[in-house]
This record gives sequence, structure tokens and C-alpha cells, in this order.
Amino acid sequence: MGFTNQFDSKICSTTKNKGGDLVIDSSVSALYNSSQYSGYYYNVLTEYETTERQQYRASSGYAGFRLAISGTWRKNNYWIGVFTRYSNIGNTAFEHSPLVKKNHNLLAGIVVSYIFLDN
Repeated sequence: MGFTNQFDSKICSTTKNKGGDLVIDSSVSALYNSSQYSGYYYNVLTEYETTERQQYRASSGYAGFRLAISGTWRKNNYWIGVFTRYSNIGNTAFEHSPLVKKNHNLLAGIVVSYIFLDN
């Protein structure tokens, strides 16, 4: 399927105390895709062309950037995690694909778990 490369810059902080273990992680990533990788997601082949969706062939090149921050907290058998990630694909090699409707998005999530068995 081709390849994707990314340059990451990460900052991580870990704190351990009586209140539990806290880990905060953040990263900034710049992405580069091969034409095969971008094409897998953004190409429109002739047989799928419609009046609203023109044929399109993705090229290799800049594929956007991501900003992310996450945190986890664990105390005894309780574990909580939260994350958020912003992605932007403006000015990318495939931004003119008819499959691209927005050039950015924001994801967020939370997880709460209980650890029944720990090695």
C-alpha cells in the first residue's frame, strides 16, 4: 500500500505520588505519504466517477500535521485515560481529492477501567 512517514516531537511527564501515577504526553507530528498510500484513501478511479465526484489520482508529498495530548492516571487497580487530537490536511498533496470534505478534525475520548489482574 505504500508508506507514510512522520516527524514527531514528543513531551512526556510522569508523576508518582500517594494520589496515584499520572502520565501526561503531548506530540506534534508532520506527515508525508507516498502516492500509493495517499491513493488508497483519496484516489477516485474511473469506474467510481460521478457528476459530483470527478476522477482523481493522489500524489506523494506533504500529508498534514497532528497535535495531540493525552493523560492517564492509575491508582491501585483503577485506570483512567483521556486524549484529544487535532489533525489538519490543508495544503496537502491530496487536498483537491473529491473525497476530502473538511481539511481538519478534532478527536477526543475518555476511558475508565478496572484492572482485575496485574503481573
